[in-house]
Amino acid sequence: MKEKEKVIMEAAIKLFGKKGYDATSVQEIVNEAGISKGAFYLYYKSKQALLLAIFQYYYDRFVKEFNDLKGQDLPPREIFIKQMEAQYRFILEQKEFLIMQARERIFNESIGQMLNRMRNVISKTHKESLSSVYGDRIDPYEWELTLLVQGIMNPFLELLIFDKIQIDLYDLGKYILSRTDDLAEGLIRSKHHSLVTEDIVMDMDIPFHKAKIGKEELLAAIQEAKGKYPDSPDLLITIEVLEEEIKKEQPRLPVIEGMLANLKKQNKLKGLQTQLHEVFNLE
Repeated sequence: MKEKEKVIMEAAIKLFGKKGYDATSVQEIVNEAGISKGAFYLYYKSKQALLLAIFQYYYDRFVKEFNDLKGQDLPPREIFIKQMEAQYRFILEQKEFLIMQARERIFNESIGQMLNRMRNVISKTHKESLSSVYGDRIDPYEWELTLLVQGIMNPFLELLIFDKIQIDLYDLGKYILSRTDDLAEGLIRSKHHSLVTEDIVMDMDIPFHKAKIGKEELLAAIQEAKGKYPDSPDLLITIEVLEEEIKKEQPRLPVIEGMLANLKKQNKLKGLQTQLHEVFNLE
């Protein structure tokens, strides 16, 4: 990002959070940034284009922070705690802007997709972390536990944002993990059939599966799939061929379709099948 582009964005974030999106004019943004209107339109076609760029900027930062945490050589429980801490901190740092967006209900298709992609990343990261913490024992309940964890997180988020209570975010992450331990052990001990399976989630109007995804998210899903079937050589070959093809600048659709047909024959990874259909617009 060029320096002037960043200056415009920072000025807009400040004004949107303070005055609101609708009440802020392009003229006020350029005055705050100390540039001309002509310079503004060199970088952004409109105020709405600037707003979308802000969401993209936040999304990229958020994904990078989560990916950096996953790459650290730390025990799974510590990574989970740090992910909780990072998510709360990120939201609190942008709370004025996010409150403005929610209050004014500023949505178009692009912004809606961006928000859903962020929810998608969060939910997938939570699910992966829970699998790392509890291992195969939690596999039948991984979606239920993901939803339950998010249910624990949300009330604390409201307390932090609206009631402005002071809580150490790392300690809050530890507390959430402790409560998640209780939930996980209860689910495993019950031996009850899972109420929320992957197939059910795929049919529900849940943002983290309805969001349009890109190549990065698809490759992450493929990486996760490889770890689930280490003892299925035929399935692994299909997954690895898919991965190599998708990494290419111009993936070949016949290859993608062929590997997708293999997945369907084996009746495996229905979530990944749906993602392939979505990304490559397959029938």
